[in-house]
Amino acid sequence: MHKVENISWNEPPGGRTKVSVSQGLLQRAREAGCSIDEALAAGIDAMMGLNRYKVNVFARTVDLDTGETLEVARDHNIVVNIGRQWHRDLLAVTIFPAAHTGDGGGSIACGDGYAYDQHRPRYIGVGTSGNKQTAVPPGPGVLYETVNAKGLEAPAKVDATYWMKQIDPQPVGDDSYYLDYKPSAFAIRFRTLFTSEEISFAAQPTFGTSVPVSEYGLFTSAVLAYCTAAPVTKTPSNGLEVIWEFRT
Repeated sequence: MHKVENISWNEPPGGRTKVSVSQGLLQRAREAGCSIDEALAAGIDAMMGLNRYKVNVFARTVDLDTGETLEVARDHNIVVNIGRQWHRDLLAVTIFPAAHTGDGGGSIACGDGYAYDQHRPRYIGVGTSGNKQTAVPPGPGVLYETVNAKGLEAPAKVDATYWMKQIDPQPVGDDSYYLDYKPSAFAIRFRTLFTSEEISFAAQPTFGTSVPVSEYGLFTSAVLAYCTAAPVTKTPSNGLEVIWEFRT
């Protein structure tokens, strides 16, 4: 049993975690006029931070009415070959702007030039397979965290049209609402929340309204990083929050 800031969680083998939030924490959140998400921030940091070299992807199902955390999955991603090539192209410059003459007579560059690849991480997608899937059905898949991954093994649709959801912008100021997700000195977090109507809808192939999510992908239009974890169950009565942290 782990306890942090009135948040407790059990961590059985396989990494699947049940989390309970004390009434004291809920009451303090109400008194402070903040959301349960904000009140949970310290606990999320702590759960991710049990070993920050082994955990950088955090997912939880949450009761959207009460803010109660229902299930938690934590694991570490692999940056796939496509993502590694993207990072290379992000650093490469196609053209530098013209230099101008400085007061000292030397030439200094104006601006930073133009990256070969202008894309940024924009979407998170989830799936129902991967080698850490323990729900039956479907049972474990064959894809594990490998640089050769080209995407999710068994993608779950977000709704009838889309397979991925856009992440929140990453704030850099002191907006307290986003304090959990703004970049630290050496990290950035990509976060999205799948609502009650998303993923767990009647027309979801195979699973319908009860979907055992066990795969996560971070995308531009192509996959950059992939993660498998023990499943959490997405239903119409909960939301699914995913936080993906990159550290330098």
